Amino acid sequence: KTLKHIEKTLNSAAFLRIHQSYLINTEYISKYLKSDGGSIEMRNKKKYPISKSYKEKVHQFLEL
Repeated sequence: KTLKHIEKTLNSAAFLRIHQSYLINTEYISKYLKSDGGSIEMRNKKKYPISKSYKEKVHQFLEL
């Protein structure tokens, strides 16, 4: 199954698509990093890039 299909089946309030390859659980977001075009750091310290096409959606979700 594609990530797009999985995204549609999940609760949109709990999960956020930030990149073509990444769908994250919003409960585990630690911080937003502005450097290198923007990325999200999770509680486990892993960082995931935010693509240009999803940046506006992420900013709206995070109320930036």
